Amino acid sequence: MTQFVFTPLTNDPYKDIQSTALGAAAGENYTTKEKNKFMKLSVTGNNSYELAADGDDIEALLLELEPNSVNSGYPFGSIQKDKRLKVEPTAVLAVGAEVVCGVAEPLGTVLAGYPKVKAGVGVMFRWRVIRVISPTLVLIEKIT
Repeated sequence: MTQFVFTPLTNDPYKDIQSTALGAAAGENYTTKEKNKFMKLSVTGNNSYELAADGDDIEALLLELEPNSVNSGYPFGSIQKDKRLKVEPTAVLAVGAEVVCGVAEPLGTVLAGYPKVKAGVGVMFRWRVIRVISPTLVLIEKIT
């Protein structure tokens, strides 16, 4: 076995980080408690991203946000749409297993640990396990 192990990249100039409005509707109370949660494009047509739910594709991860809104009532933040992420599986996963969003904490709840994933194949956005760090922690990477 190789001594090399996959790790999250701490300085990757090619990360796809984008600014976006947050929430499905104006006035939703996004705070720093939402950091590091999975996000998906809001289907309300408001040019924003909202929290992903159990079973959703993993489209992005919320990195930072400005809780004060100057955006017609929508908070503003930045999301990461690719590269490697440390996550907690809801069941044992092997290298190569594809994953989707697992049980998600609701708006206003601090994320306990890392975002949760479960086995499943995304419809539009596909991620797979590239390293099992422990039974409760894996590294995933977007399949391009």
